[in-house]
Amino acid sequence: MCDRRRYEYLVPVYAFDPDAHHNRETVLVWTEKKEADRQERLEKRKATEKKTVEICHPAEFKQNTIECTQKVNLLVGSQVVTSVSNTSVQFSMTEDLEDGKLSESLTKEIELKERVQEGKESTAQPAEAKAELESNKDAEAEVPPLQSNRVTEVEDDRNVLVSTVPVLDKTEASAESKFVFGEKEMEHLNTILGKYVGTHNFHNFTARIKAEDLSAKRYILSFEACEVIEVEGMQFVRCTVLGQSFMLHQICKLIGMAIAIMCGYAPESIIDTALRRDTDMNVPMAPELGLFLDECFYTGYNKKFKNTHDEVSQKGFEKEIADFKREVIYSHIQLTEVKDGTMVMWLHSLNDRNYPDFVTAREAAPAKIDWGCLHVLSSGKFCYCNASDL
Repeated sequence: MCDRRRYEYLVPVYAFDPDAHHNRETVLVWTEKKEADRQERLEKRKATEKKTVEICHPAEFKQNTIECTQKVNLLVGSQVVTSVSNTSVQFSMTEDLEDGKLSESLTKEIELKERVQEGKESTAQPAEAKAELESNKDAEAEVPPLQSNRVTEVEDDRNVLVSTVPVLDKTEASAESKFVFGEKEMEHLNTILGKYVGTHNFHNFTARIKAEDLSAKRYILSFEACEVIEVEGMQFVRCTVLGQSFMLHQICKLIGMAIAIMCGYAPESIIDTALRRDTDMNVPMAPELGLFLDECFYTGYNKKFKNTHDEVSQKGFEKEIADFKREVIYSHIQLTEVKDGTMVMWLHSLNDRNYPDFVTAREAAPAKIDWGCLHVLSSGKFCYCNASDL
């Protein structure tokens, strides 16, 4: 039976940038995708409205004629829009209305419907009636319905909204970003992740588990940031965590808290507070996109049946596994991040309003601070770096 599990989590490097904001390149890609979906829904709506303004098939006139004739309003002396049927068919009356008379095409249409209602004509209409219907349909097609104007206005507004979004190419985005994840940042991240190692009460790092439940206690053997890798031009920090077992959302919340500390939203002491049994805290949960199971360990099984069974492990397949992760798993994570901007949108929600415990933790932070490494930005967040880097 599996007694230990190792998970990997790929965190984009820009997730640790204290100045990361929502108008990055990946968010622009996400915005374009959402706008394309909205345009598609808009086209479907326009097609539906266009279909409703068409004249009903003659076979359907018998059911709708009574309601059509009752809703015809004749207003004299002014330019009006007359509702003809409950199927949203609208006729625009011209300024040529004289002495309360409708236009010739509209009058012929009403007379034709009345004849169908009285049964004077069969479903299969003669050629003259069909010709009248076609001529009336062409005449009405020249008058655009009111709803189409509204849709056009909405479409214009959305186009203006999209045009105001700043577009950055890759060279401009890379030139503006000065953040580099170096050795000092790696050391700081490993210090944060090291606080999770050991047996702790992780009730704040999961869902539907109370602090009094014995299942809230979990044992983490190691948690570290291994290296910075590059996948299709995007850099990721590869983090690995080894433990006996994990709860729902636990690893994502562990990573989310570490990112919040690295970005300066909360001090490191917030981890000690979150691991206390008598504290309830809303812990940020990082996106699940970069998380995957790397290996299961069967130490007890291999020890018990070492004389009768082959060892169950990944020994001898390290190269194949590494190639598969890079070609399939890492590539999928990178493509999805570029397409949807999952991490960037989550970073946009990482603020004091959604997580008020950050404010409490900052206020309770110790007064003695090493200003050579920790600085307070104008936004009120902490930044862990050397003074020469500011």
